[in-house]
Amino acid sequence: MLAVGAATLVVARTLQFDQIWMIGAALVVAVAMAAVAVMRRPNGVMVSCRLQPAALQVGTPAEVVVDIAAGGARRVPTVVVTSGERSWRLASMAPGAQHRLRWSLATSQRGVVMLPAVEIQRRDPLGLARRTSVAYPPIDVVVAPRTVPLAMAQMGVGALGLLLMHRARQFGVGEFEGLRHYVEGDDLRLVHWKASARSTDLLVKQFSLEGARRCTVVVDTATSCDPTAFETGISIAASVVEAAYQADWAVRLATTAGVDVGGGSGLNGLRRTLAGVAPQSSLQLPGRDPDEGVGLLVCITPSLDSELWRRRDQFSDPAMVTMAVSLTGAPDSTVIDGSTLDIFAQAWQRRVAAAPADGSRP
Repeated sequence: MLAVGAATLVVARTLQFDQIWMIGAALVVAVAMAAVAVMRRPNGVMVSCRLQPAALQVGTPAEVVVDIAAGGARRVPTVVVTSGERSWRLASMAPGAQHRLRWSLATSQRGVVMLPAVEIQRRDPLGLARRTSVAYPPIDVVVAPRTVPLAMAQMGVGALGLLLMHRARQFGVGEFEGLRHYVEGDDLRLVHWKASARSTDLLVKQFSLEGARRCTVVVDTATSCDPTAFETGISIAASVVEAAYQADWAVRLATTAGVDVGGGSGLNGLRRTLAGVAPQSSLQLPGRDPDEGVGLLVCITPSLDSELWRRRDQFSDPAMVTMAVSLTGAPDSTVIDGSTLDIFAQAWQRRVAAAPADGSRP
């Protein structure tokens, strides 16, 4: 229109046609007025965006909710709201009017999904110009692995708690309380040699038992693992990590691909890390946990023949109880069946549950 208007003005001036000059001027003025109209900010438009639910997991129905409100004392003109490939045309809104836009969000796979920015387009009545402004910036949405609720082990309770208590006694974790007679399995480093020399029996140092304080979860990311089993392993890791974090344990998450994060990143940080874990052909064993105290080391691996499990002595801590979660089953006293998430949850709960009062096996 600018080009046609300018050409019309040139022709009108050359031929001295006043009527044509008025047409050309009208075209140029129309474009100028359209530009001025859209350059004014769409004042009073307030946009908020949220997820329902706020924390997403694989398979959880979720949707994006965008609320648009007209504030101020002036009427808001017609606008077009866009987010990615989605678009809505909102008619002119009176002060205080509200619109709610919502659409479903795919959660069939774990990972980090970028939610496109919410933009507002203002157009002039003739459709000659438009101006786009970002009303809500793009955000990364974490779709965390599926989890199941788990109880954490307590010192002296259940099979796993008894192992933790034995480890605490063996390594003398806690405050010194006195001496006691040696029991088979006690660490010889706890023997009080001076007191034993004055006694007919070996005496060892007695410490008050503190609760377990740390949990390390190591995920085997070998590419040889079946994709379905790999996802099950990630869900198992997420379940153990969340249970330990909510029990106020010091949490550490590591993989054989070099990932190594602590609980200082928060539960959301741990979820984000697990959402991005992928199979890797490389093998990088984690180092030993630098923290002290009794704890639990959980190795999630495709099978007991894996390099991770065969070389666990390189990173396991003697003060921690080491357990394996085998994604192909084959459970025993130190191995939990992880063939499915539900089977693992049942096996885990049996390990941490107290024995029935009648003495039968849980």
